[in-house]
Amino acid sequence: DDKIVDSAKYVDDLGADSLTLVDIAMALEDEFGMKIPDEDIEKITTIGSTLQYIKDHIK
Repeated sequence: DDKIVDSAKYVDDLGADSLTLVDIAMALEDEFGMKIPDEDIEKITTIGSTLQYIKDHIK
């Protein structure tokens, strides 16, 4: 019974590559109506950091 936890890293734990990270960022931008600068994409490395970024930046 595999679970994805907040500390799961996209690249190391979930097998994502840089293109996948860009896809995730684009999906977040579309879903939440926000713009994520490239330098912020590099900081969003885990599920938890993604959730925190959304909380900090949605209107």
